[in-house]
Amino acid sequence: MSVTALWSPMHGAYTTANTLALAVCLAEGHDIKTLVTQTHFSLNNLEMPLMGKQTIPNDDLFDDVGLDMATMLYKSNRFEKVEKATIKIGDPKDAMLSLLPGTTKQNRETFDNDEERLVLKKVIRELDRYYSAILIDTNAGYGDQTQAVLEASDNIVVCLRQNKQMIADCINHPMLGKLKEKGKNIFYLFGEYDEMSKMNLNNIRKMFRSQMNREQLGAIPYDTGYRDAISECNAYRYLVRSIDLTDEDLDDGESWWYEVDSFARKLI
Repeated sequence: MSVTALWSPMHGAYTTANTLALAVCLAEGHDIKTLVTQTHFSLNNLEMPLMGKQTIPNDDLFDDVGLDMATMLYKSNRFEKVEKATIKIGDPKDAMLSLLPGTTKQNRETFDNDEERLVLKKVIRELDRYYSAILIDTNAGYGDQTQAVLEASDNIVVCLRQNKQMIADCINHPMLGKLKEKGKNIFYLFGEYDEMSKMNLNNIRKMFRSQMNREQLGAIPYDTGYRDAISECNAYRYLVRSIDLTDEDLDDGESWWYEVDSFARKLI
């Protein structure tokens, strides 16, 4: 498989929630060895919903794991030990999903110069040797660090809201054009999707038919249970239960998980 960066031009586009759902779907639903990470400071809405309520947010938790440790291993030519810098999610004996927490360095110097961004890009590509799928939750906006991650990725999932101006501004931005020229696979994913909106997928495709096609588009509908699970730091268990539902058990959540899985298959 490949490295997939989930990105949005602005905050509030459900990027982290989408990353969580897709990572668990690939790992637990398709038995793909998956790594999920992010470039924010540690303990954002990616780590806690995966690790559970018992996780205590302190610096000691990530002393020996995380993106900082992976970077140190790379610089010291010991990257073969990178899996020890990850946290296994689920049963440690046969876990298909691993978490590489984000940086704990609370300063702007973290990956904020050309040399460090180059190291970050190399770390991402090295990780590709150890995992079949890598999903990265990136910082919103057009910052240099974000661009470095996008350039190191094979697939770019642009997370958007059902807002015409937001979509137009994003797909017409020069950065996205340059990434397309470099051969990146571009997808557009609408989180907490409302099918009744005038900006539904059919209308979006008609409005921007010259810039996106059906295969690039996906949507994950709003799901109250999933939002509650994220809030309660119980997202992993909620998602695994969604996978385990039988046809007889499926109710109103059927369309939600079907859409998660349908988009995840585009990345396989």
